[in-house]
Amino acid sequence: GLSNSEEGWYKCCLPTNCSDPNTNIIFADIFRYAEIESFTVADLPSDMTVYPQEYKLNCTKIGFERYDGISMSIGSTALASYTNCDDRTNTCSGTVLVSGNPNTLRYTVDITWDGMNVSSGSISQSTTGDQMYQCVLDNFSGGIDRTRTLTIKVPATAPSSLTEVSKTTTTITVSWTALNSSDADGYVVNVTSDTDTVQTVQLEGISNNTITLNGLNIETTYSITVRAYQELLGPASTISVQTLPVINSINWTLVTSITQLNNTQYRIDCVTTTDINPSTDVYWLVNGVMKSNSNYSSIDVLTYNSTLLVYPDPLGVSVNVTCIAMIGGVEYSQSVILHAPSGPPNNVRGFILNATSIKVNWTTSSEINGYVIEYTTGGVTRNVVSTSEEEIVLTDLSPMSTYTISVYSYIDLPSVNSTVTVLKFDVPSPVTSLSVFNVSTTGITVKWTIPSSDNYVTYYTISYTPSCPELSSVNETVSVAPHQSTTTYSYTLIGLYSGMNYTITVRAGNVLGGSDPSFIDEDTLSIAPTGDADFLFLLQPINNLTWNEVNCSERNGLITGYTVIISNSSITYYLTSTERYIILNDLVFGTEYNISVAAVNSVGRGPFSDPIEVEIGIVPGPVGSVSSIMDTTWAVISWSVPSFIPSDYPIITYEIGYHILQSGNCSIVDDDDIDIQMLQLSNSTNGNTFINITGLNDISCYIFGVRAYTDNGYGEWTAIANETLEIPPLPSPSLISTTQYFTTSSVISSSVSTTRDTSTTTSLVQPSTTASTSPPAVAGDTGLSPVVLGGAGGGALVGILIVIVLILIVVLVLRRKKRSKDTLYISGGASVKKDVINDIPLLEQKTSLTSEPEYEAMTASLTVEVTEANDLYTTVDTAKEDPLYANVEQKGANGVAGAPPAFDPRIPNTCSVSISDLGTHVASYHSDNNTAFNQQYQELYTGEDLPTTVGFSEQNKPFNRFKNIAPYDEHMIVLQKKPNMELCEREYINATYIDGYSSANKFIAAQGPMKKTLVDFWRLIWQEKPVSIVMVTNLKEGTKSKCEQYWPNGRAESEEFGPFSVTLVDEQVLPDFVIRSITGYREKRAFIIAQSPMENTVRDFWKMIVDYKVSAIVMLCGEEDCCYPYWTGPKTHDDFVVEITNEIKSNGYMERMFKVSFDKESRNVLQLQVTDWPQDGVVREPRTVLQVIDDVIHRQQKIGGGPVVVHCSDTVSRSGVYCSVSIGLEQCKAEGVVDVFQVTKAVRRSKPGAVTTLEQYTSIYDVIDMYLQMNS
Repeated sequence: GLSNSEEGWYKCCLPTNCSDPNTNIIFADIFRYAEIESFTVADLPSDMTVYPQEYKLNCTKIGFERYDGISMSIGSTALASYTNCDDRTNTCSGTVLVSGNPNTLRYTVDITWDGMNVSSGSISQSTTGDQMYQCVLDNFSGGIDRTRTLTIKVPATAPSSLTEVSKTTTTITVSWTALNSSDADGYVVNVTSDTDTVQTVQLEGISNNTITLNGLNIETTYSITVRAYQELLGPASTISVQTLPVINSINWTLVTSITQLNNTQYRIDCVTTTDINPSTDVYWLVNGVMKSNSNYSSIDVLTYNSTLLVYPDPLGVSVNVTCIAMIGGVEYSQSVILHAPSGPPNNVRGFILNATSIKVNWTTSSEINGYVIEYTTGGVTRNVVSTSEEEIVLTDLSPMSTYTISVYSYIDLPSVNSTVTVLKFDVPSPVTSLSVFNVSTTGITVKWTIPSSDNYVTYYTISYTPSCPELSSVNETVSVAPHQSTTTYSYTLIGLYSGMNYTITVRAGNVLGGSDPSFIDEDTLSIAPTGDADFLFLLQPINNLTWNEVNCSERNGLITGYTVIISNSSITYYLTSTERYIILNDLVFGTEYNISVAAVNSVGRGPFSDPIEVEIGIVPGPVGSVSSIMDTTWAVISWSVPSFIPSDYPIITYEIGYHILQSGNCSIVDDDDIDIQMLQLSNSTNGNTFINITGLNDISCYIFGVRAYTDNGYGEWTAIANETLEIPPLPSPSLISTTQYFTTSSVISSSVSTTRDTSTTTSLVQPSTTASTSPPAVAGDTGLSPVVLGGAGGGALVGILIVIVLILIVVLVLRRKKRSKDTLYISGGASVKKDVINDIPLLEQKTSLTSEPEYEAMTASLTVEVTEANDLYTTVDTAKEDPLYANVEQKGANGVAGAPPAFDPRIPNTCSVSISDLGTHVASYHSDNNTAFNQQYQELYTGEDLPTTVGFSEQNKPFNRFKNIAPYDEHMIVLQKKPNMELCEREYINATYIDGYSSANKFIAAQGPMKKTLVDFWRLIWQEKPVSIVMVTNLKEGTKSKCEQYWPNGRAESEEFGPFSVTLVDEQVLPDFVIRSITGYREKRAFIIAQSPMENTVRDFWKMIVDYKVSAIVMLCGEEDCCYPYWTGPKTHDDFVVEITNEIKSNGYMERMFKVSFDKESRNVLQLQVTDWPQDGVVREPRTVLQVIDDVIHRQQKIGGGPVVVHCSDTVSRSGVYCSVSIGLEQCKAEGVVDVFQVTKAVRRSKPGAVTTLEQYTSIYDVIDMYLQMNS
């Protein structure tokens, strides 16, 4: 047999030569086993409109009768498979014997094609594009498999962009994008309706891509499918198209504005098909009534549009318009309805807003599209507006005119109208028939009649004022619907106080204002009191018990009496009067009692007060031998000790009271003439049995009373009356002395309201122009007994005392005349050594805070001589060098010319508060939005009367950090110039002396140094020798520089500031502020408030530090403040060297030690920097400020030194608060009271604008209060 390689077609040539054209040639396919004779497709459809399409695949086998199988497939998917077929004995199904030769068989597969899926008896496969089939015969025994393929051409894609071109009532024209000739032979268009296939059209040729479909139904939707075809149909594109109605559309358009109301015009457009003639085949019905063609507005034959104009007639009626078209004897119609609201708007109301405006509102119950408002006045003016809201404001109306306003609603057409008339108007008339009912313990219902007038009422204001003055009036406003009709209205007041009388006021009102008020008074019903009578006090020895009234808001009715119980006895008192005192005659001496009081009203008794615990003690007897020495404005009162003093209860003090005797009769007086309420009270000191009373009126009769005081209480008054002398006339001008005096006084008593001991004080007196009216020295420590003059008891020593007094007066007058030429008037606090006449040593000056009358009336004049101390530097006469400084007193550190002025503490205690009451006082003043604090703050001294010429001069302006802040000429610090340096150094620095509580120039308020004032700042420190520098600003605050750093950056580093060398000795960072210590000379001085140095004033700042011997700087600006760092940068500022010798940092707190060197001398200066005090100057952390003040005080106590330089960014906010707090704390410690108002006022006298805001002022109170709480 043949091998596989020998199979194939053979050519046989007979007889033998194949090249001979006459040779017979036979071709033969010689193969082994079986072969595929043919693989063909049969029955391909020729009518492409038949769908789906069917055809056959035939695969014919020849050869050996046995083979392993035959299969047909499309791609890799089998369509049919025949195996183990024996041509003679086991033929497979689906085979057909082709000829008598049993070895030739045809295998057939039936195919169905729907344009997307090939389906046969065994498989179904999706495919698009050409269909490729194969037939495979599998020979046995290793024979070669036989394979045949065939391809059927099918379009791969559907026609694209199938689009409706046009349509009529019976035709549709569509088109699509033609395919390439290689992709299609033609197209099939299939048209179906909702029910069946209408028509199918086959288009030969690829260019036929448009077709018009005829014979369609009117207004019917058709689905149009287009397929391309080759041997078979391809995928489909489909479009849905509806044929036109006879009437294509009917719609309406508003031609004129809806505000035309009855004349509003609507156009109805009826567009018909092109199949009819609109002139003859169209007519109209309006609400069922035929309209002839003559009513058409127009007929557009080209667009087949018929137009009808319609008007609302009447208003409020909807209009139904029907367009009818005839075609083929059949009527076709479409309608449109113009809707009108079923009724007019409801509740139309007019509100008068002002003389030319009215607001109109209304309601509606149906869906509408808008409203038309028509308003007229006088039947002449007609205005129409529209809105979509249910209210409108009509403006620009005629004042005092009556308007008729009509409101129409509309959907498509307007409704009928609703009308309201708004009359001319004014404020309402007062309400009438005001009455009350339903009165309860906490409520009252008020009723009144609404006035009948043509004036609208839109609200009522009901005010009710309680009779209790501690309670405020309450105003309540109730809005009502505008009305004019006469009716009644009621309103219930709730939350009232029981048993309280209320004045109730009712006003009617509208937009023009309220009516005159109508009043009525009514009491709520009473209940038993809920408050108690507090502040019980038992005055011994008369055992007079007094108490405060019950708070009027807690009385709950008229108080008719009180019940007093003594809890540890059987005593109860029932008082039926409203007097708030009782003499307890039943108490036993030496016994302890608990006493309580309860208020009673008509309903019952209230709660008892907290009991007071008292012990009935034994009081001393009356004093004896009361006498008086009278002058023009003063009197010396003396007395003897009582004849009876209880054992174990020594006399503590004597109380002296006095007042002008109203009767004016000084000849006869007894204890009953003393008016307790008018008494001005004082106390004697050190057990003295005399007192000097000043400030009296001349030629006036006074009654004086004296009583002794022990721990058990006061004794009885002993009274005396006497008359002051007449002030003599002025001497002639030639005799008036022009001598000025430095005086010391021994203050015996002055204040009516205080019992504190007084101390030796200093005072300034003006040149004397009259005979002395000062009281004579009184026997005290000398051992002389007092003398009774004109007294109740008299005495034998009267003559002696008169002689002594006269001698003292003569001696004093002679001394004054003798020393009148050479006496120097001193206004300062320097110590003086001796009196030039008597060689009597004088006490070093001390000062205390007292009222101004004390200084004027209670001084004994002594003339003294002061020796001038040598200053550290030679002083240049600034006035000669620069006229600008002619009126500026040069001040230095030694208390003489060039030193700070003497301290004259003119801080009257007008607002002093006991430290025990400060907490309550601060809380009270903080209430009501700081109103009380604000009243004080507004009365502070503004300093507008003091000049600031030097600071605001053109040459000094560049050295002010803020253009509106400069020191007073009177209080500014002048930097001393070194000899021969007058043209190189400035005298000016923005720094001011601030008096302390008990010493002059305690503080120096300085601005934060700028870069150009760093040297000046250290000149200030050197010159003033401060104890410490308190820095209450940061170097930067926000993005602004507040203070230049004036110390070196690192510990043990030195920095030169002009002639000063500053070394940082140590630095500690503490939680809230930074302490920097700068080595220097210490001396207890006052404050210097200076501006923070600028870049161009650093040298001047350091010169101030040196010149004024400043030993401490308080820097009140933190690191974020805009303060020039006057301790950093160049370590040398001219001849000043600044060195940081130590720096310690911890959480939130820093301490630095500086060493400042100048002219071969060095000092340590302490700097404390507060970092958590914001720029607004309000203290947020009182403990920080208190800690800084405490550190400064301890440093002063430890080493002494010059004043404290205080600087923030602006010299007035934080610096002013700091100085005021420090002074106030000194007053607390010295006197037990604090007067923040006067302290701040005094600071402002030295520093203009100090404490700039109310919040800063109140924070002074808060810091002092915190100190008292911490040290309670």
